[in-house]
Amino acid sequence: MNRTQRRKTEKNLKKIMTDKQLKNLKEDISNEFISKKVEERFNHTWEKFGTILLETMREFRISQERINQIVTTAYNRLEEELKGAGKNEGLSKCSGNE
Repeated sequence: MNRTQRRKTEKNLKKIMTDKQLKNLKEDISNEFISKKVEERFNHTWEKFGTILLETMREFRISQERINQIVTTAYNRLEEELKGAGKNEGLSKCSGNE
């Protein structure tokens, strides 16, 4: 949506919504956009990391079963960590920003 369309839409919404409702709507849209971007970045990073991790474990002759366990555990922990980061938790512990 370009700038003109955005302004027109906002003007139309102001006619039917209170300022508070409009503000909440903007926040919801922004949060949804941020969540989507974080998820895309997470998936992209996981694909790269997962490939590197598998290659490294194969070099050290770790069994396929053990590789699957390690990758699943790492994925679940990383996913939980990122969910916590969305609530101003999680990754801040690792970076020392608490």
